[in-house]
Amino acid sequence: MKSLSTSQRYRLSKTKLSAVLSPYGFSSEGSKRAVFWRKANDDVYHYIVLSRRFRDSVYDVLVFPHSPSLDTNFFDNYPDNLTLTTDMASNLHRKFGVGVSQDPIRCRTAEGFNRNFDKITAPMLRKHAIPYLDKLRNLSDLQEIITTGPYVEVINKVVLEKGLTNKSSRKITRYARVIFNCLRR
Repeated sequence: MKSLSTSQRYRLSKTKLSAVLSPYGFSSEGSKRAVFWRKANDDVYHYIVLSRRFRDSVYDVLVFPHSPSLDTNFFDNYPDNLTLTTDMASNLHRKFGVGVSQDPIRCRTAEGFNRNFDKITAPMLRKHAIPYLDKLRNLSDLQEIITTGPYVEVINKVVLEKGLTNKSSRKITRYARVIFNCLRR
């Protein structure tokens, strides 16, 4: 069997990803590769990318949010050349979901790509990637997951400048009120 060329892999990836992700609002519009994205709001975009390992016949699935508020070159690099805001924690794994664990999927031939996409990748996207991204609707949500890498300081600064609060600080405030009210009694 003949190995997939880069252009064949992009075409196959776009076809297969589109079938799974289009019902969830994702598109590859503007992408020369198989980068799928959707706009959650004016400040948050969601991305799913099949990333081929260098000189390997396997790919990883990358899942991450991004924002024009975090990158002054966002629209210059959009959608194919954006950096991973969640750093190493952008990998999709069939058992662990989105995080640091990689789950390489074989894709040497078209038959192998189709078989493994249908058997492994599509279920992972539905089970882990979509629910993960559905929870990331605003910059405060992004602040909760961007904990390492070059965007940590940027997200904290943007959230502070926009006067937003993250869920953790809201929980702490709520608990502080409960404790204060208990002490007043």
